[in-house]
Amino acid sequence: MNFIEERIIEYCVANSSFKNELLDELERETYLKTLAPQMISSKIQGQFLHFMIQLLKPTKVLEIGTFTGYSAFCMALALQDKAQLISIESNPEYAYIFQKYKNLLKLDNIDHRIGNALEIIPTLSDDIDFIFMDGSKKEYPQYYDLLLPKLSTHGVMLVDNVLWYGKVLESNVPSKQVERKSKWAIHPPQGPSVEEVLRNFNLKLKEDEKTNNFLLPIRDGIHCIIKK
Repeated sequence: MNFIEERIIEYCVANSSFKNELLDELERETYLKTLAPQMISSKIQGQFLHFMIQLLKPTKVLEIGTFTGYSAFCMALALQDKAQLISIESNPEYAYIFQKYKNLLKLDNIDHRIGNALEIIPTLSDDIDFIFMDGSKKEYPQYYDLLLPKLSTHGVMLVDNVLWYGKVLESNVPSKQVERKSKWAIHPPQGPSVEEVLRNFNLKLKEDEKTNNFLLPIRDGIHCIIKK
């Protein structure tokens, strides 16, 4: 979802420098072969991530939520020599598409890990310079608490989908969006809604004295955090 008129977004994409035909093919294949293709990062989001990596020149990048790899590849293509990106994905079904395009793009700077991010994050070292968080929305507060101590001083964290289709503005309205829900699930979701979790999470970031934050309305919202 974009909160800016689509033709304006297309104009911005067309007038930005980063483009890659293989990533265009990945986008098409994602829409053809996955059940939830809307989870892929948009072109303008990919251009933004690529630009941020070029600007900040991090040596260690972490992504939570690989999906088919679009955002990971946008970042990896901007990394300097010897820099590395670790990307964590909970669903192994997307790995074959990721690996196909990793090979086509000839990228050897991505460490792709399949598993539960909450279990993998504690095993990582404490020198991460840049984080892109796009995993399970209800686990964002837990990811954040685990990741902030591992983020280097003045390191940057970007958190995706924090506007959740604009529903964070609403109160007590059940979400009609289902987040990566298995087709075999027979029980309704328990606990707070995604928008309630994200509303509280955005407030948590605003009030965290260990960081500076800026909520950017790109696509479905990106919360930008700098560790003091």
